Amino acid sequence: MGTRGDIVPFLALCRELVSRGHDTTLLANENWRDAVTATGAAFHPIAPQDPPQSGRDDNRFFRSATVPSFRKSFEYVSQRLRENPDCILVYRANMLGMESAAEKYDRPHVKIALQPSAVKSLKRPPWPLNRLVEGQSGQIARQLLVPALYLLVELLRGHYRHRNDFRRSVGLPPHPLGRMGPRTETSSLVLAPKWFARPPEDWPHNCLCTGFLFDLGGARDPEIDAFITSHGAPLVFTPGTGVTDVARFFRKAAQICEAAEMPGLFLSAQPITVDQVAVPILKKNFADLDKVLPSARLIVHHGGIGTTAQALRAGIPQIILPDRFDQPDNAVRVAKLGLGAAIMRDNLPVEAWAELVRRLTEDTLMRQRLKKVATAIATDPAVARVCDHIEAAALTSRLRRKVP
Repeated sequence: MGTRGDIVPFLALCRELVSRGHDTTLLANENWRDAVTATGAAFHPIAPQDPPQSGRDDNRFFRSATVPSFRKSFEYVSQRLRENPDCILVYRANMLGMESAAEKYDRPHVKIALQPSAVKSLKRPPWPLNRLVEGQSGQIARQLLVPALYLLVELLRGHYRHRNDFRRSVGLPPHPLGRMGPRTETSSLVLAPKWFARPPEDWPHNCLCTGFLFDLGGARDPEIDAFITSHGAPLVFTPGTGVTDVARFFRKAAQICEAAEMPGLFLSAQPITVDQVAVPILKKNFADLDKVLPSARLIVHHGGIGTTAQALRAGIPQIILPDRFDQPDNAVRVAKLGLGAAIMRDNLPVEAWAELVRRLTEDTLMRQRLKKVATAIATDPAVARVCDHIEAAALTSRLRRKVP
């Protein structure tokens, strides 16, 4: 269930697992049927096409779309396990249907977190809670304040009630409020490098950082290539899928390009009108970032982990304007590592934006750090590592089943 950034790591895993000869099925919303079948894996729908996130009521969407997907995935996986008890289950954190089937039938299962903030921690919680555990009062915050805030978020969202209703309906005990019950997964994988995730001491012992996963491929865009050849490396602007005022985002983007005297590439599936400015601007509905970003100067985006990772892979600076979910935490991580900037509230005038762009693109030390990071990502066999781990978990399970 989710956006392109959510599905891409699983497409990469499907492609590799199929190439190793495994019978592989991906359960997802209908948006991704063609993308999944292109990897050679089978596709099973657990939800219809996702509506755009812009202006969406996330709590209502959870009740109307996500909770029913739990039922569909649970029923499908239960049937598959009855047919072949040697199935191993791999699923994104919070996909309760598959998690519940694995728990009920005691099958090996690997939980995947797409971003570090998806794994709870009291010692180093995600932004902005991380600011509470610093300094002299940090110990008190870790013991009392942070757990209370986690609990408050659960109460305000109300998801725990729907999750427990589902668990009861499939014969599993409810999880107590404030904690999610005992961990049952065989292992938990965070799809980020250790240097980015900086795993705190209180992460589960079976939680491993594997590196970013990319599903590389697709064709280059001749129009974008021609634009870059004619005008030089552009500033790339792309808003997150949940951003509502896309017109305002690109209106300011055009002004920033003009003030910085740099060409701009605007990426959005939503219709926009680009203001007339004194620098070249190209607007495209979509582009594969792995093809575009290595030829860009800098990218401005809203901090989804997929786009963040692509910018790091390309070795270019990024400016992140986070909106929700994991975006603020990703933004702060990038800024603290000296690989870009985070703007938590955009009240900067255009000239300040232009100055920030110039500073980031001309920073020699940042360029050196980015080159080092890009090289590390390019040489990291993260997809193979995750698949090796999945195979090892499956083998261990088979051996355990054969022991009397």
